[in-house]
Amino acid sequence: MRNTTQDYVVSGLISALYFCGFLSSLVSLRNAVISSPPGYLLYRDLTLAIVALVTNVLFSLFFLIRRPSNSTKGRKTSYLWAILGTYLPLFFGFGHFRYAAGVDILVIVGSLITAYSIYSLGKSIDIFASNRGIVTAGPYKYIRHPMYLSYLWVNTMFLILTPIQTLRILLFAFWVFCVYKRIIDEEKLLFNSKKYKGYATLVKFRLIPKLW
Repeated sequence: MRNTTQDYVVSGLISALYFCGFLSSLVSLRNAVISSPPGYLLYRDLTLAIVALVTNVLFSLFFLIRRPSNSTKGRKTSYLWAILGTYLPLFFGFGHFRYAAGVDILVIVGSLITAYSIYSLGKSIDIFASNRGIVTAGPYKYIRHPMYLSYLWVNTMFLILTPIQTLRILLFAFWVFCVYKRIIDEEKLLFNSKKYKGYATLVKFRLIPKLW
């Protein structure tokens, strides 16, 4: 069980992308503070910037020190779904948010679930389908893919808060399909592990309790 040269190359590239996200979060944090009226902080922008900062730091750190993989022999298409499922939201063009009462709070909650899921995964984290150790703690006690749920949750809230555009909705629908395929491909690989089979008998739902 060892990391391959490919692992190290991928680790470097992915960590570089998340380092860019870290820098972007710093800029957002700075703008949130500067744009606030004297004596007042835009709690939503500030909180989101801080959570994004923490999320990018955690992901980059754990990705660099992740465990060697027990198995990465998934289908070739799983790489496609992983890349699209991770980076397609960058092309949604979210902006000019109409902050609605309560919806912006849900964005923050979803972002916190993302950070908690990454923290719980720790050294088992990966972008592509692999088995780097089965995690059953934290939000993984309740559903098998809480991080994907948080991604869907946050981007759905952003979609609600952004002016309607046909292309954006079509891209969003395709992205949801990519996340679905990503989950299916990951589980086909993970079910080769007896430990994961046992975990799946205890935590029956992949994404939404009582539904799927």
